[in-house]
Amino acid sequence: MRFLIFGAGALGQALGCMLAADGHRVDLVLRARFIEAIGDAGLQVSGIFGEFSAPLDRVGLLSNLEGVDGAGYDYGLITTKAYDTETAVQALAGLHGFDGPVVSMQNGCGNVEKVAMVFGEERTLGPG
Repeated sequence: MRFLIFGAGALGQALGCMLAADGHRVDLVLRARFIEAIGDAGLQVSGIFGEFSAPLDRVGLLSNLEGVDGAGYDYGLITTKAYDTETAVQALAGLHGFDGPVVSMQNGCGNVEKVAMVFGEERTLGPG
């Protein structure tokens, strides 16, 4: 499967690393200043779930979605802070060819509803 993770802070990087370590292709949309650090050190996570290392050939690092073809993604995951939900939703909505489910992996109230307003309840997953 192929995942697009929008908001690759701690949660997004952890999910991305675990998914890539399990053999999935993952593209992370993250702030430009983090791309170089991950590109140099690779994506690694350790903690209560174990230790994971993602092969860099399975992880794409993006600072935005301009020119990205969304047709190849099976899932879009939103892992931003709640105040960036609308930005993430609009970016995913503008992703040409993306028709997969959108999963809100966020804390807080109202995030799933913001996703559903754009993608519809049938394509929206998340707590609530």
